[in-house]
Amino acid sequence: MNLETLPKGLGKLISLRQMYITTKQSVLSLNEFASLSNLQTLSFEYCDNLEVLLGEVQLASLEALIVRSCGSLTSLPFCNLSQLEALLVIDCMKLELRVPENLQNTIKRWRMSFLHVENFPGLQWIEGAAETLQTLIIINIPMLWKFPDCLTKMTRRKMLHVADCPLLDCLPSGIQCLTALDTLTIDGCPKLCRKCKPHSGEYWPVISHIKRVSIGEPKEQEINPFRPVHTSKIRKKVPQEGEGSLFSNNDLLI
Repeated sequence: MNLETLPKGLGKLISLRQMYITTKQSVLSLNEFASLSNLQTLSFEYCDNLEVLLGEVQLASLEALIVRSCGSLTSLPFCNLSQLEALLVIDCMKLELRVPENLQNTIKRWRMSFLHVENFPGLQWIEGAAETLQTLIIINIPMLWKFPDCLTKMTRRKMLHVADCPLLDCLPSGIQCLTALDTLTIDGCPKLCRKCKPHSGEYWPVISHIKRVSIGEPKEQEINPFRPVHTSKIRKKVPQEGEGSLFSNNDLLI
């Protein structure tokens, strides 16, 4: 259920580490977020009316940002994301990941290692995380026909998962030089899947050295987007019987 408005007094929860928000508001009270200096994980899901995210508020400890099904959101607060390690953007069709020119230098200092984009109008931006990105997951981007050139700079990348991009028909140039890449999964990309077919595809010689390659229908454990990273920074462990609540006193589900 979506709240009409967020409860007042959120800014007093200065020890809060994780916050999951679902609201009908179009604009949030920035003053409530400004004092949340210990916040590490922030999630906005099914906020259909939300137009602005955080504005100029600086969240120095924020490590993971999840934005899902926010149909009115058009941009992200790039000036606040320099400490991010994980970014998930799902079902936000108006959102454009374009970096304003005045923030280019800030983006170059990003430390992001995990990026998941799904059901998204395009993949215009990832260059800011080229030197740090280890896991890249791209799902259901219908108009994507080629990878951004900056992918060849991602020498730390360990996992690349691509699914449901029907126009995509080529791998990133120089993929054989990405020696850290040990997991490659491609599914729902008919042209590219044919070219990567084991032993006979055009691209097989340049990907055959990768430790785990799945073409066509990947196994579930190979496409789980949360497996390659420390999931504790994004989703808390589901408690077993007798372990108590999923959320601690420093988490807030709204």
